[in-house]
Amino acid sequence: MVGGLVVIGACWTLPGWWAPISSLVAAIYLIRGWWLSLSRKGAKSVRAVWLRGENDWSVELADGEAVEDLQLMSGVFCHPLLVLFSLRSETGRQFRLVVPRDAAPVDGFRQLRVKMNNPH
Repeated sequence: MVGGLVVIGACWTLPGWWAPISSLVAAIYLIRGWWLSLSRKGAKSVRAVWLRGENDWSVELADGEAVEDLQLMSGVFCHPLLVLFSLRSETGRQFRLVVPRDAAPVDGFRQLRVKMNNPH
C-alpha cells in the first residue's frame, strides 16, 4: 500500500492537469486491485507469475493450481516502484496483479518493467 501512495505522490510531479488525472487513475487502479486481492483470499490468490513465450503467461495459485496460456490484457501501468497488469485465460478467467519492486529480484523486476513498456 505504501508503494501505491508513492506512485500517487509521484503523479503530482506531472505538469498541469495531468497530475490530478493520473493520480486519480492510479488510485482507482490500486483500490480496485486491492479489493480484488481481498476477494481472492486464501487458496485462489496468486503466488507466482511466469512469462513462458512472447505473450504466454502462467500463474501459480496458493493452493498449487497452475493456470497456463494466459494473455496480457491492455491497461498496463509501469512505475519504478511497481507494475500493475491483468492476465486473461481463454475461458475468461482474469487475474489482476500488483507487483511491487521488492516482490522480485532486481533483475527480474527490471525485465518485467522493460517487457511491460514494450509489450510487442
